[in-house]
Amino acid sequence: MVRFKYIIALVVVALMFAAYIMLRPSTSQQRQGVIELTNLPDQYCPLQAQVAIFEPNTKTSEKALFDKQLVVDECRYVVLKEILELASEPRQLFVKLPNALAFRLQIDSVKGRYQYAPSLGDVNGDNVIDSIDETLVANALFGIDPIQITANDIDRDKKVSVLDLSLTRVNYRAGAVRPDGKNWSKL
Repeated sequence: MVRFKYIIALVVVALMFAAYIMLRPSTSQQRQGVIELTNLPDQYCPLQAQVAIFEPNTKTSEKALFDKQLVVDECRYVVLKEILELASEPRQLFVKLPNALAFRLQIDSVKGRYQYAPSLGDVNGDNVIDSIDETLVANALFGIDPIQITANDIDRDKKVSVLDLSLTRVNYRAGAVRPDGKNWSKL
């Protein structure tokens, strides 16, 4: 009788494993044409990303081929469908998210799937995480002013906490600079 219970348990586990393997999305079924934002706090949900596109190996002061806001779908996917006409050749994408450093990706096609883990902590929007950002978050840490809390809540959990302060310390550096020399607008 005990052996029969073990056999049933093994069959159930095997069926569950088989169902998992069959139902998980394959790489061909995963979303294509997006930049997937990874390693972000759960509450951080950007709605838009500033995207600028340049030719590969662009020298400074060259004009951007594309420079506007793109939708961030489901808080994690920068949708690239608006740049289809620019997808015939490899391009450099520069992306700036709210409270994050700008980053650069080299893409071959907008049909691809790209992943990036943004560095959060840029509360003043100057594309540098430094002592200014750290001071702003530290001053808001025990504050009660809702405007100050909203402005300095990096992870978007509706409070300024030690996690917000640690993001300014861990990610202490500058973001990608645009080849045309323009500043990123604060999102």
